[in-house]
Amino acid sequence: MRRFLRVTTTLARCFPLAELDSLTPDQSADNALDHTDASGHSWRRKFDGFIEFLTEQCSTGERGLYLEAALRTQTGGIRVEEADEEDRDASSSALTLANVQVATGYTSGEKKARLMRSFNTPFFPDVLVCSKVMGEGVDLQRFCRHVIHHDLAWNPSEIEQRTGRVDRLGCKAEGRHPIVVYLPYLAGTADERQYRVMSDREQWFRVVMGQDEVARLITPESAPAVPLPAAASEELSFHLDLPGAGGV
Repeated sequence: MRRFLRVTTTLARCFPLAELDSLTPDQSADNALDHTDASGHSWRRKFDGFIEFLTEQCSTGERGLYLEAALRTQTGGIRVEEADEEDRDASSSALTLANVQVATGYTSGEKKARLMRSFNTPFFPDVLVCSKVMGEGVDLQRFCRHVIHHDLAWNPSEIEQRTGRVDRLGCKAEGRHPIVVYLPYLAGTADERQYRVMSDREQWFRVVMGQDEVARLITPESAPAVPLPAAASEELSFHLDLPGAGGV
């Protein structure tokens, strides 16, 4: 935690640099720990919550993996491999800030799993740039509520699937602030047409499925639903078996 708090990007965000002449070192440290982000979370609360998560919500095996990820947190410049697999040496990599990490198809499975766990700690990375390899089947919700879809899709369900990485039980946004989703595109390009088509499909999906009407009907005060009797369910079901064929 101390190593993480000494990093330049962390100091710039939460350390009371403008008040150094009027605060004691202890006061400066307390102010940094109590500094809140846009979600209203302080570093102290994040660290306490992480300890609680490790001690009360993790199995022994999971705890070991999360601790390993935290201990291996990099706070210096990080080299990111270029996409060209043919020439992968130091000269073909880019140097990024420690709070940004990249996961692509070239990233090993072990490293992708470690990045996922690191992203779910209060430590680095703050920004995880992913290709489709992290678009489904992973949990990234504990300390993130912003998703930027730089790569648009024709199917709105694919966008929803990606957003679902941070829209899960136990997410940072739960009961506090909404998840913020960005869909940037360049006006007058194919990206704009793709965005318009995807948005139209999403609106038609709402119309066909009645999503907005259902949302208005189901409220926390709604009476519990009456279970449908088995006989009525059987009578209302479609039967697709062929007569005399013994069923399909």
